[in-house]
Amino acid sequence: MKPLLEIKNLHVHYKTFEGMLKVLNGVDLTIAEGEKVSLVGETGCGKTTTIKTILQVLPIPPARICAGQIIYRGKDILKMKPREIRALRKGEITAIFQDPLSALNPVFTVGYQLEDIIKHLHTGREQRSRKKIREQAVAVLRETGMPDAERILNNYPIQLSGGMRQRVCISEAFSTASRLLLADEPTTNLDVTIQDQILRRLDELVEKNKTSILLISHSLGVVKNVTDREYIMYAGNIVEEARTKDLFADPLHPYTRGLLRTVPKLTGEGISKGIRGRIPNYLNPPQGCRFHPRCDHTMPICRKERPPFYSAGDSHRVACFLYGR
Repeated sequence: MKPLLEIKNLHVHYKTFEGMLKVLNGVDLTIAEGEKVSLVGETGCGKTTTIKTILQVLPIPPARICAGQIIYRGKDILKMKPREIRALRKGEITAIFQDPLSALNPVFTVGYQLEDIIKHLHTGREQRSRKKIREQAVAVLRETGMPDAERILNNYPIQLSGGMRQRVCISEAFSTASRLLLADEPTTNLDVTIQDQILRRLDELVEKNKTSILLISHSLGVVKNVTDREYIMYAGNIVEEARTKDLFADPLHPYTRGLLRTVPKLTGEGISKGIRGRIPNYLNPPQGCRFHPRCDHTMPICRKERPPFYSAGDSHRVACFLYGR
């Protein structure tokens, strides 16, 4: 398939009073036309930084893009002019951010915010009447499964539940026919039943609009039935890449195995021990493989050299010296 988005060797650092945080450490990621891809890893591993860099909403400073390319339809986003970036956000790339309460303005009604986005998207094109804009706002809200959409437009975000606010954010994202959707943990803080509803509706809308998606999550269980391919990220590095079915059938990297052990099971197998330790300090990250302080299979080379990617079959790659013997 033709690549829609390619991230190559992306390095992003943050300048702080204590020093330079080396967050993204050479990220490589590809999304094809019409493909559904997920980026999975613990909180703090660099997933949101990756999305913000794609959208060019990363605060610079304190952030600094030290190296890399983000190629979208043949053009490097990092070299685009501000007007090109605005055009990209307006009709090509859209996003659903992590916290729907902070993503919505509490002092304006849902209708005002949704209609304002629709109005902005049609600036310079065919001018639409307020009635047409209102009708489109109701239509996109209904597409997300929102009950009584016309009444909801008159409500303020604080009057809605977490699931309803998330549906509003999804409506805003799908109010334009974008080619790429970036969804940053769209089911965070929602209960399990609402999570399933949101993910199913998101999947339906992506299929209907023929949109590519990059879905961010900290749980492999959340993305299993939604995406085609998985990228596993640890401490700013991609450590494994595979088709979803292959990853769940045969996880290779010790970190991926640890993530899968934390997925709750209904077979009465008890509580998982999870992964010992925590994400490293980005001020002084470990040399070699950043996961080696938490890994049960650490070898001397892991402490000295960063592992390259090894092929483990068709479209399955893993960055671990265990597979380079």
